[in-house]
Amino acid sequence: TIEGGRTSDLPLLKYNPENLLVDKNNTVWYSNQNIIYKYSIPEKSTTQINANMRGDFTCFRENGDSILAAHFDVVGFIKDSSFVVLAKTPDDFPDSRIEDILIGPDHRIWIAKCNGVMACTPGKDKFRFIPGLEGVCARVLFKDQGNIFIGTYGNGYFIWKNGKLMKPPLDRNKFLSHAH
Repeated sequence: TIEGGRTSDLPLLKYNPENLLVDKNNTVWYSNQNIIYKYSIPEKSTTQINANMRGDFTCFRENGDSILAAHFDVVGFIKDSSFVVLAKTPDDFPDSRIEDILIGPDHRIWIAKCNGVMACTPGKDKFRFIPGLEGVCARVLFKDQGNIFIGTYGNGYFIWKNGKLMKPPLDRNKFLSHAH
C-alpha cells in the first residue's frame, strides 16, 4: 500500500513505503538491501543499481538532474545509473538513520536524523550539527524561498533563514509539536 493505505498497481519489488520517491519523470526510486531500484512508470521498466552497501537506503530526494540518496551513514547521489558517495556522517550515532536529505540554499548537504540536523560541504568539511538542532528528532527538511523548514518529532518546527535558526511558537493545541 502507498499514501496512507491506497493500494498500488505498480510492479515494485520488495520495498519500504517510507523510502519511495516519485520524481518529475514519473520514475519511482526505492531500495531493497544494497540495490537501488528505478522503476519508470511510462516505460514500465525497472533498472537496478548495485550500491555495494548493506541494508536499505533511508531516503531519496530529487535534485536537478540527479537523485540524492542517503544510506544509514552515507549520503550521495545517483546519476547515470551509479551511486556516488559524497560524504559520510560521524560514527558517533550509528543507530540514528538519515530521515531526510537536501541541498540547502547555502549549497551544503543537510540531513535530518533523530539525534539532530547536520550539514556539510562535500570535500571541504565534515558533517556538523546545526547549532540549536543538536538532539532534536528531525524527520523532514523542506526548502522554500531560501529558507529551510525543519519538522521534528516532539520538538515543533524550526526555520533556518539567512544563517539564523528560528523556532516559531506552537499552535494553541500543540499539534505542531510533531510536524513531520
